[in-house]
Amino acid sequence: MCAILRGLLYSKLIPNNAGIIFRKEFTDLRDSTLKDFKTLTGIPVNSQRNAVLPNGSVIMFRHIEELNNIQNINLGWYFIEQAEELPTDTEFFLLWGRFKEKLQPTQEFIDLGLPMHSGFITGNVKRGQTWIRSLWKDDPNAKSNGFDLIEAITHDNIDVLSEDYLQRIELLKKIKPNLYRRFILNDWEAAEEDKFFHREWFEIVDASPVLVEEIRYWDRAATEAPKGKEVDASWTAGPKLGVDGRGVYYITDMVRFQGSPLRVEDTIKNVTSQDGHKVTVGIEQDPAQAGKSEAERYVRLLAGYNVILNPVRESKGLRITPVISQAEAGNVKLVRGVWNEAFLREAENFDGSKECVSDQIDGISGAFHLLTSHKTAGAWGR
Repeated sequence: MCAILRGLLYSKLIPNNAGIIFRKEFTDLRDSTLKDFKTLTGIPVNSQRNAVLPNGSVIMFRHIEELNNIQNINLGWYFIEQAEELPTDTEFFLLWGRFKEKLQPTQEFIDLGLPMHSGFITGNVKRGQTWIRSLWKDDPNAKSNGFDLIEAITHDNIDVLSEDYLQRIELLKKIKPNLYRRFILNDWEAAEEDKFFHREWFEIVDASPVLVEEIRYWDRAATEAPKGKEVDASWTAGPKLGVDGRGVYYITDMVRFQGSPLRVEDTIKNVTSQDGHKVTVGIEQDPAQAGKSEAERYVRLLAGYNVILNPVRESKGLRITPVISQAEAGNVKLVRGVWNEAFLREAENFDGSKECVSDQIDGISGAFHLLTSHKTAGAWGR
């Protein structure tokens, strides 16, 4: 968030300034970066993914496949979000080489004492000799070369963290200490051998016992996957999770597909009808206003059924933490089905990062949250 505000400062206080906010993957740019920008600033972004300011400055939102299209653009600043997603420093220095524009800053900007041009990144730490570590951490001349490093841990923001979030952090510390060190403490030396899930934790059974409660939870992808990139693109996933009288959880079904927003709506409506009124429907809600409006539309679409809206703010790695402890104890079982193998592969490959394909896992974390905390999960649909 601070990096977005830094870029906005350069755009507001330097007229006709061109800046770029860069992300490796288009889906992350669309689903995360653009939403964060709109929520934080309230500035609209047009269909070309440009935010145009009244003073003539333009903020562009681009991903790695568009890099060749901006090599003739003169920049005043750029920001790479989640820079650890990039394997080398190539993109960083290609953008650095676009600092050719002669700028006319306002006196207010001059008084701040900031460099006229600026390239900056945010990212998670990673063990080993990465390009980020080489430039910002290990080089003794990093600061004099202009590579200022600001390090922070999650608890630096403790005043704005919910009690539920802090409890999840403590649970992660106990069951996955290396992940805790890496993602919460930003420990550069934290090992990466901790896996979130092991497939042998999930017993596959032919049928579930009588379940006390069931929830079908929808993690939606509202756009179709680009042709040829279906495997790495987002999916709409609708796991059905139930709990028996002993507190054992059963994933009884998984609906997973890619399609247009209309197909997503039609499928959710049809599956809800097939599940019947005894199965509660969970709808994941983006915390931004647009996400709230979209989720409330599903409440109207599914009139007559119990619908819970679940605003999601935490990282996916923390959201899944309570499920990890139950799975490791053997308390999460799968009902045999054609979907089992795809789910187990996704669980094994899940690493908590934004770039991993995790729609089924995200759906399970949402369903588990609603099963265990109805009163705080969201708004009841009417």
